[in-house]
Amino acid sequence: MKKLLLIACFFATLTLLTVSVRAQSVKGKVIDATTGNPIVNASIRLNGSSKRTTSNKQGEFVLYTD
Repeated sequence: MKKLLLIACFFATLTLLTVSVRAQSVKGKVIDATTGNPIVNASIRLNGSSKRTTSNKQGEFVLYTD
């Protein structure tokens, strides 16, 4: 019985780790290199993926990678 409980705990932990590793995001801010002003509606994409987003009025973005 203890062995079965230990195995169940192992798989539950493994499942939680897998879920937490996948739930990632990239946050940033797009600014003009010359003026330092934020760039509105800049297109951001993850290389090798179809994941895309755009920057907001402050030049900030969040790209979810999961």
